[in-house]
Amino acid sequence: MKDIIGKNQELRKRIVDLNDALIEGMESGPSNATIDSIWEEAINEHNAGQ
Repeated sequence: MKDIIGKNQELRKRIVDLNDALIEGMESGPSNATIDSIWEEAINEHNAGQ
């Protein structure tokens, strides 16, 4: 039962974090970034974390 509660709390935190990130993005306004530059940045961040 503790495992289920822990997983539920983790999921709720991830949802809150995602919601916060979405709000931050919407409030930051439009971007001049291209899809290619966004993907490149995401890949670089991912590779840096490995």
